[in-house]
Amino acid sequence: MKSVFIILVLYLALFWYGSNIEIPNVIRENNENENSLTFNDNHLSIFNNKDQKTVDIKCSKATIKANNHYYFKDIRLHFYHTNKTVKTNQFISDQLNENLYLNAINGTYNKKKKTFVFENDVEITLGHSTYFKSSKVILIDDKKIMFPSEIFLQKDGNLFVGEKAEFDLITNDAIIKENIQCFFKVQNQSIDQKSTQPLLTELKSSGPLIFNGKTKEIFIYNKTIIENKELLIECKSAKLILDENNTLEKIESIGLVQIKIKKNNIVATAPKAFINLKLNIFTLNESSNRKPYIIINNSKQTAKYIIYDNNNGTLTAGPTVESIKLNNTK
Repeated sequence: MKSVFIILVLYLALFWYGSNIEIPNVIRENNENENSLTFNDNHLSIFNNKDQKTVDIKCSKATIKANNHYYFKDIRLHFYHTNKTVKTNQFISDQLNENLYLNAINGTYNKKKKTFVFENDVEITLGHSTYFKSSKVILIDDKKIMFPSEIFLQKDGNLFVGEKAEFDLITNDAIIKENIQCFFKVQNQSIDQKSTQPLLTELKSSGPLIFNGKTKEIFIYNKTIIENKELLIECKSAKLILDENNTLEKIESIGLVQIKIKKNNIVATAPKAFINLKLNIFTLNESSNRKPYIIINNSKQTAKYIIYDNNNGTLTAGPTVESIKLNNTK
């Protein structure tokens, strides 16, 4: 009779994911009182109403509290991909989620809020190209992941580090709010046109950083420093665009933009800048009657627009150009 009661409690506790629960392993009761039930060596498989497996739960210990809180020790979760209906103002479509694997030392589940909280060495693998690591993770209704402290995110070969982040499992949108440091793949065109080795570009900002999973665009609305072996950019805000191979292809900056091309010691300043890293072309534009300028070989060129091709060293500017020869201070 007691074993029947235990299975009934597990059935009610985990009904969030479906009505059918498979328990392939024998559950050994370890501790029982009027407020909680504790089991060792658990392996639960949960199915939805269509008999589709939605999640596997493995843990060394599971405790069910009377207050609808559930505690897990050494937990491993596998959320299976399911067809989701995505609704926005523009469209309605079905999107196939990727499998999600999670490992953590401690985990709790709040039945009322439909929320998991994982702590201590939390690792998440989403599909084949996304990996998360943090000391604390909150999973809300298997649709959103929240990182209240630090986050380490590796996605499609690019690395994002920061604090206080959110990730949408349906749209793949993300926001990292504070202390951002990123490393992006950029094809190193100028050093060796035939090179297949990526040139890593580092980005630093106080944040926030917003990533659009559909368009692969990254927005940063604060002071940002972008640097690699060839280039240094400082700007008040930035928009980064990834190509189909998830390498950093373009940078758009608004505000005071300062650019330094290290190899040729070229310096430029502009209120607006568009940089094509693949083609190695810099486009500087006027804004609010503030003109951009570029300094090459101690000569300062000022115009409404400036286009500099760093591959062959050609400069196009106009409609009129003001040129000033600077003193060599070396």
